[in-house]
Amino acid sequence: MLQVLAVTGAIGSGKSLVCRFLAERGFPVYDSDSRTKALYDTDNELLEAVRKKMSAYWTGDGSIPEDFLVGEDGRLDRKALASIIFREGPSGSTALRDLESVVHPAVLRDFLEWKDSPEVVAQAEFGTAVIESAIILDNPVFRDVPDKVLLVEAPEGAGIARAAMRDHESEERIAVRMESRQKVFASIDGGKQHPDVDYIIENTGTPDDLRRKVEQFIDTNYRK
Repeated sequence: MLQVLAVTGAIGSGKSLVCRFLAERGFPVYDSDSRTKALYDTDNELLEAVRKKMSAYWTGDGSIPEDFLVGEDGRLDRKALASIIFREGPSGSTALRDLESVVHPAVLRDFLEWKDSPEVVAQAEFGTAVIESAIILDNPVFRDVPDKVLLVEAPEGAGIARAAMRDHESEERIAVRMESRQKVFASIDGGKQHPDVDYIIENTGTPDDLRRKVEQFIDTNYRK
């Protein structure tokens, strides 16, 4: 059975780049964000569950319009969903929490199936699979998943700027997303800071600097 290393950090911290460097060294990586998007497009039961949960914030009476959150291609309309969960005020935070109560169990099932698949086991040169997730320490669904946790840290302003460039959004919009998640985390766990971090990599330099830190991390903790 593979061990699980969780790589986490704030939006724009550089955790995806850390995971890319880990993958180059033989760590299979489960990207929670991209896998979640794939599940929206392939899991009809999940899509219907999301539509049902979010309809309360749209119609107010529990009814589900036929085209609610569905684009012309029959897939999830992510812009419409974002307009609900990232709206200002308490309803946005509540909607995000309700959405994640549906989505996270589906992602957990998908991750466990992925981790135990023969292909992933064969790829894991160090007997360890990686899950990349910004929220893994802040949601009870995932709390027992990782054996070890690596936190990637970056100065807040730099992280917001990187995320804005990556996602083609304004820095103000990224800040709203971060604030929404922080409110959800506080409601889940009373605003506590988690002591459950085993390793920290500080992303304060260039990508080459970060690569060297990842190499050092591997050499120190995952010698064959």
